[in-house]
Amino acid sequence: MPASLYLIPDPHRLLGKTFVEIFRYRDRGVTYDRRIEVTGPLTRQVTETTRLLTEELGADLVVLGVRRHELPRLPEAVLREAVANAVAHRVYESSSGPVRVELRPDAVTITSPGPLPEPVTVMNIRQQNSARNIDVISTPRRFRLAEDAGRGVDLMEDVMEANLLHTPEFTDDGTSVRVRLPLVTAVTPAERAWILEIERRGDIRAQDRILLVHAARGAVLTNGYVREVLGVDSVDARIALQRIRDAGFLHQMGERGGRSTSCRRISPSRQACG
Repeated sequence: MPASLYLIPDPHRLLGKTFVEIFRYRDRGVTYDRRIEVTGPLTRQVTETTRLLTEELGADLVVLGVRRHELPRLPEAVLREAVANAVAHRVYESSSGPVRVELRPDAVTITSPGPLPEPVTVMNIRQQNSARNIDVISTPRRFRLAEDAGRGVDLMEDVMEANLLHTPEFTDDGTSVRVRLPLVTAVTPAERAWILEIERRGDIRAQDRILLVHAARGAVLTNGYVREVLGVDSVDARIALQRIRDAGFLHQMGERGGRSTSCRRISPSRQACG
């Protein structure tokens, strides 16, 4: 069976519903206004579904100074990995349905027939890995359409976090696995573009992004505030504050023991705040 999924033009004619269905909804209702069926070998299903989703979602355009930023609403790498995982790890039985993709205003949801392969669960999905169809998943990896074993979920979560987007949400109801990629985030496109500008200069680390967004909004970043935002201890919070301060983004005020920080020169359009 694995060879036929890649070598024959229309494997669904031989193996049943081995294709991807895309449904677009304008709201949270049950009525869709567009349906696309993506058939063919699995490599085509992955690349074509990723292309269609990327085009449909589009990008947010932000102009900062003289620089123009086009920010994809969802990173292409995340979409590709989610689709590749869905078609490669699904159950390929004649009674199974297709991989289903739903586009809604607040999220993209990809549902794959069959439960997670043991011993993987939703709780350990980042630490544990197991392939239901090892021969099926090996081909997308050779074509660089999927990450190496154990890296797919890491990539999706890390890339979403790097783009200041909410991380993927996984559910398993025993009959299917669903990954939900949220489109709604508390960080605005302008804030995302501004953080990209800063990162190009190499001034901050990954965990500093959200702290700078909070500071730009006028928050006073105390040690306790940083601990709550990042979920770290007081030592790591202090190191993060010192690092951002030394890079010139924060101005320290208060004495040792009662120390806090407020933002300085925190965005191209705001020279001071707090």
